[in-house]
Amino acid sequence: MTEHYEITYITTEDADPGVVAAIEAIGGRLSTQRSLGRRQFAYPIKKETAGYYTTARFTMEPSGLAELTKRLNLMAGLLRSLVVSVPATTFTASLEVADIKEAKELGGDETPATAAAATPVEPTTEEAPEDVKAREDKLQAQLDKLLTDDQNEVK
Repeated sequence: MTEHYEITYITTEDADPGVVAAIEAIGGRLSTQRSLGRRQFAYPIKKETAGYYTTARFTMEPSGLAELTKRLNLMAGLLRSLVVSVPATTFTASLEVADIKEAKELGGDETPATAAAATPVEPTTEEAPEDVKAREDKLQAQLDKLLTDDQNEVK
């Protein structure tokens, strides 16, 4: 019986060092993957002060989890990783609204999690991508300066 899992991992590069390939090689099936962006660390990890966070949800046989852990430990570009078991109700609650409607048409029951996800949300005005990028760059520069100042004070 397959179980639902979620992995969050930190890499030195923005590219995937082979985590998804390792999951699929062991017989897992990836359902979602989301990049959380670059973040500064509170302390250096393997002499790195920042890393790229990524989270993914997948299904796999529980027996393959030990093999996945071994493969993750051997990856050079991977700084940290954490695999947790996700209850099936939480796993399905992340489906898109269209998927929920399709499931209802096929005869699925409506649970509170799916009912909340199916409620319409008022559209928000989105900023231009240039504005968002400029704001993120400015905030990242401020964070870099603060962390550098803190590290200099510690020395």
